[in-house]
Amino acid sequence: MVCKTYELKVDKSHLLDQTLKTLRRLFLEAKWFYNDLVAKGDVFHADYKTKLVQVRKKDGKFETRTLQHLSSQMRQEIVERTRDSVRGLAQLKVNGHKVGALKFKSNFRSIPLNQNGRTHRIRGNNVLVQSIEQTLRVRGLDQVPERSEFAHATLEQRNGDYFLHITTFQKTVERKVPMKAVGVDAGIKHQLTLSNGLRIDENVPFPRKIQRIHRELSKRKRNGRNWSKTRRSLNKEYDRFARKRVDIKNKIVGRLVSTFDAIAVQDDNIAGWQRMWGRRVTTSAIGGIGPT
Repeated sequence: MVCKTYELKVDKSHLLDQTLKTLRRLFLEAKWFYNDLVAKGDVFHADYKTKLVQVRKKDGKFETRTLQHLSSQMRQEIVERTRDSVRGLAQLKVNGHKVGALKFKSNFRSIPLNQNGRTHRIRGNNVLVQSIEQTLRVRGLDQVPERSEFAHATLEQRNGDYFLHITTFQKTVERKVPMKAVGVDAGIKHQLTLSNGLRIDENVPFPRKIQRIHRELSKRKRNGRNWSKTRRSLNKEYDRFARKRVDIKNKIVGRLVSTFDAIAVQDDNIAGWQRMWGRRVTTSAIGGIGPT
């Protein structure tokens, strides 16, 4: 069996106002619960069944609030995730690295849904998520092959949109490649040059919209409502720009893997290239094509 993860986007145009409020409240409660865990300090004896958390207000005083939508399964997975973070920091310290403590979060971006059939359930092009009454219509399920076994999932918020990362298990398919080996060399004038003489020039122009939003952001009052709204728009444009580059990279890698049995790639210092040539490297996807 092969493990693969797919990203599904929640279609917000079909969501009720109450559902959007529930989603925002869900991530807000996850942030409250995580910060309460960090404040108490002892995550290995934390009680995930509690619904009361201490939240610090702007005036510095603490207030007890009730978790209305964050289920016990979600709270349990957040506790396990926090424990894994503590174990990772402890291992780094043993290896001689200088580490600090867990920090509080100003926003919580992902909520684990680890029980398929309970925390989440897939029906056609819709997904049922625990604590959310309305069925969520998602885009991207058509890329999941038939007879795939669904496992855990993660609900994520990013730049005002919501995504669902679904982990699946599929039967191993034997690859049939027509050619044996090829060498790939990255460059600036020609992004990729293959040993058989083929050249691949791929480039995603830097959007002018990002420059315009940067100018708007510089005129806003920092941390104000309009500043936050403009910052969210800027992050969304950067995310769209990055996805285009990732899409090109995946298509190139997919074609190479399906054509050649062995691929030799030189381990170049792409970060150093970017400091020298700047945008000519930023607008390409050569940084994601390398040895794994």
